[in-house]
Amino acid sequence: MKTLSQYEFKDDLKTFLSSFNDEKYEMKNIDDIFIRPLQTEWSSLEMIKILLKPGDIVEFERRILGVTVYSHFVIFLGIIQNDYIISHLAKEERIDNNKNLVNKKFSCHMKGNYSVQLSKIEDASFKHGKVRINNKQDKYLIPFNIKKIRKTSFNSLGLYPYNSLFDNCEHYVNRIRYGTHHSDQADKAYYKGFPLMSYITIFKYIQWKRKRNMFYSNKAINYKIME
Repeated sequence: MKTLSQYEFKDDLKTFLSSFNDEKYEMKNIDDIFIRPLQTEWSSLEMIKILLKPGDIVEFERRILGVTVYSHFVIFLGIIQNDYIISHLAKEERIDNNKNLVNKKFSCHMKGNYSVQLSKIEDASFKHGKVRINNKQDKYLIPFNIKKIRKTSFNSLGLYPYNSLFDNCEHYVNRIRYGTHHSDQADKAYYKGFPLMSYITIFKYIQWKRKRNMFYSNKAINYKIME
């Protein structure tokens, strides 16, 4: 697995942005807002890679004993040295630099510390799981252009205040693509457990809110106005 240092990014945003090979894409889809309300059928990763365009949200299906239990969401940034690079929220592993690409299988529904990471798209897939492009929110929301998506993804690298209900991998990709905080699967999980989870949820929300406020204060990131 190559790391960002091997790509000679050296924690430099300008170098990172210039490392993408966008020759196979129309430049207007890179420089301008590209509305693409596409939700493909579930398929193999190899088939989906043929259809991918930078900025696409990719949904990985996680199945146990033939039953879908949750999805892991990532955002496709583009191609670097023939590798399909994604940004996603995943469990923190022991790595030398938070801006490294790491060779692991990740999920946003595992216990432990979480961080925003860059990875090859293959490292986010599940065994026997299907995958699809899921830009369904483009029907209602205007996405950022890919340059802003890449910049925000890079500046977001590092530890993240993960919470399965309030700030999971789906929240993250929607915020990166649209600047909005939303997760369909979190909403479904909450309403299925209501009212049993009501009081627990309130307590967990307060805990998460404190962590999140500290995170954004330290990062000094504003997803909506970042240029």
